[in-house]
Amino acid sequence: AILAALGVTIDKLTIGDDAPAWYHPGRSGAIRLGPKTTLAHFGEVHPRVLRRLDAPSPMVAFEGFFAALPSTQAQVGKTRT
Repeated sequence: AILAALGVTIDKLTIGDDAPAWYHPGRSGAIRLGPKTTLAHFGEVHPRVLRRLDAPSPMVAFEGFFAALPSTQAQVGKTRT
């Protein structure tokens, strides 16, 4: 819903299981627009990371890459007067 409100075409989103190593494998993912543009990573933080931070487990995280969002500038068209 958030991505749709930001103007992302939801039909073009994919979710993969290839989040960075600081996320728990199998309990995390990536949201992409097409095959290359990563919009977000999400999921459980890896237990090894939590131990190093002396943080409670489990812990979930979400990171969004707003600079990767497509431009939402309104397109100006011709109007009749």
